[in-house]
Amino acid sequence: SPSSAAKTNKQRGVQLLGPLAAFSTSAIWAYASPRYAKITVDFGPVAVNLSRALAALLVATMVLAIRAVSTGSFASFNTMDIHSVAWLSLSMLTSYGLGDALFFVAASKIGFATALAIGSSFPLWSACAGWWFRGEVLSVDRLAGLALLVGGVVAIVALGRNEHAKKPGTYLRWVVLSIFVSLLWSATAFFTSQSTMTADPTLATAIRMAAAIPIIFGVSFFLKRVNPKPFYLPGRVFWRSFPLFAVEGFGGALAYVYGMSHTDLAVGSALSSLAPVLSVPFAVLLGLDRPSIPRMTALIGVVVGIWLLV
Repeated sequence: SPSSAAKTNKQRGVQLLGPLAAFSTSAIWAYASPRYAKITVDFGPVAVNLSRALAALLVATMVLAIRAVSTGSFASFNTMDIHSVAWLSLSMLTSYGLGDALFFVAASKIGFATALAIGSSFPLWSACAGWWFRGEVLSVDRLAGLALLVGGVVAIVALGRNEHAKKPGTYLRWVVLSIFVSLLWSATAFFTSQSTMTADPTLATAIRMAAAIPIIFGVSFFLKRVNPKPFYLPGRVFWRSFPLFAVEGFGGALAYVYGMSHTDLAVGSALSSLAPVLSVPFAVLLGLDRPSIPRMTALIGVVVGIWLLV
């Protein structure tokens, strides 16, 4: 009947919101991360991540306050529980606290595209963990995806090594750091998916950003050895970049929380890891990387491999 068909179409539309939200995080990160990498060169990763968290927390708090006043209800806060807060806090330790900051450092050393391609291979760890811990079957498609993903990353690393031939030992160090970033980002997806508070993405985003601020301060003492920069941006730089921080910090985080909680973890991870190909044009325009057909080909191989894995 027409009513049942309309209901089915509506359900399909709702089911697509999760994957679309996960994909939008790739698009937002592809636009924002090259700009963050450029700011990091002058002010360091801690200052960038702290500014992202502050801007996102400000916007999330305003949205929650407006919603509470307009509805006359604070019912959404009843969903808070210590276990969910702990999972969301862990997700910020592995993203804003360590993963994103270390990524910006690596990107400034071995090139934006190389660092992002290695870091965005984190669905590989999800597939391996599923096979090892859950006994998930590695089908022919998944094995092909695994080969493409590993081969693409190896090609990108080799291409980058040719550009850093004068300091091969130093280059390898930053490649290892980028691999560690991919492990951290994989953990972020898992931790976020474990929270029951993702039913209210705005509240979950506010809690994640509130947790991020002390985490960033704590991690800053460690990162000062790696990248000795101040942990705050000058006021003029912060407010000039505030729209970017707000859109990526709040909008991107909101979409990420919703996407991870309304999509299978493997699919959500894959859709949120497509930034390498999407971000290359931005990185080239900002002067963070040079155009390279071989690297772009390898990046496409990485993305196709990720898709086959899920």
